[in-house]
Amino acid sequence: MDIVVAVEPDLATDHIRDAVKDAAPSRTARRGLAKALTSDPGLLTSKRPEGPRSVERLIFGLLARGARQVAVPLCAGCGKPEPLPQRRGKLRICAYCDATERARQQPCAGCGLPRVIRYTGRNGERLCTNCRPKDDIDWAQRICDHIAAVDPTVPEVTIRQIITTITHGRPHHVRRLAWDLADRPGMLMGNAAHGSPKVIALIDALRDAGAQAIVRPPCPHCGRTNVTLRNTLGEVSVCPTCYNATKAVNCSRCRRRSPVAPPHRRGTTNLQPL
Repeated sequence: MDIVVAVEPDLATDHIRDAVKDAAPSRTARRGLAKALTSDPGLLTSKRPEGPRSVERLIFGLLARGARQVAVPLCAGCGKPEPLPQRRGKLRICAYCDATERARQQPCAGCGLPRVIRYTGRNGERLCTNCRPKDDIDWAQRICDHIAAVDPTVPEVTIRQIITTITHGRPHHVRRLAWDLADRPGMLMGNAAHGSPKVIALIDALRDAGAQAIVRPPCPHCGRTNVTLRNTLGEVSVCPTCYNATKAVNCSRCRRRSPVAPPHRRGTTNLQPL
């Protein structure tokens, strides 16, 4: 906040505090943001695409609250004031420049041309817009058919509402969910730990809606079925308890064995419990 006040003396302190909280909601993120701005306060005004992503979010937050001196960093690829989620070496680039660069390195699996990749095929192949999967199929109906084959008591209107909720109505998520159910039989009968998180969310929602024949998957590590498998280890989903147990180490501060946050400085082992 002190660094921002030096750049934007006319901006209200409350606005600056809110912008900092939005840009770096966690203590670790705030520490990284403070370190970046302390070493180079010019990141706020120079338009250089450097530093952590939180610097960019802070600048956008300040501008939305009336800041006049800070400047949005420009993409190192195209030079436009776009959000910069990716990196090219130490510089940040926009999503389009990143996709274009990836296209040069890996062409479309459908046509073989170096095009911007927009879609993922059924087997994970990368496809351009011209080779995108066909959407002339009612994928939601196929999901309903899979569920009806296991538990015909669930109304189709309820299933479609659940599908819309967990996929946010996005066609590619619906399509991927239908593919998962078709390619991996037994997902609805207890084998969903090997499926995608949306399959597990579908099963939980169906169980909550009264589907008795649909089986919640047990955790592959501890075997419990009364937990949600919202973490991933390797290629399977596991419960939070088992996930944290595999990530536990001896903290270098308190010496307790506990899940820890990543190192906050390069080369340090000074970790903090989550």
